[in-house]
Amino acid sequence: LPRLSAEMRSAWVSFATTGNPGWDRYNPATRATRVYAANPTTQAYPEERSRRVWATHQFDVLDITS
Repeated sequence: LPRLSAEMRSAWVSFATTGNPGWDRYNPATRATRVYAANPTTQAYPEERSRRVWATHQFDVLDITS
């Protein structure tokens, strides 16, 4: 867990200071996503099938005032 925490913290600090987290910029055509695991990788979005199912669903506004 400490290694994962350090990896994520390093990426956030790098992104905040330079605009580069350490991997290629997001591209909507490829949807490359950083996956934090035992060995972090950048790969195709792992939930693409689910994203496609929900892509055309219209959600109503949730009234949280009452």
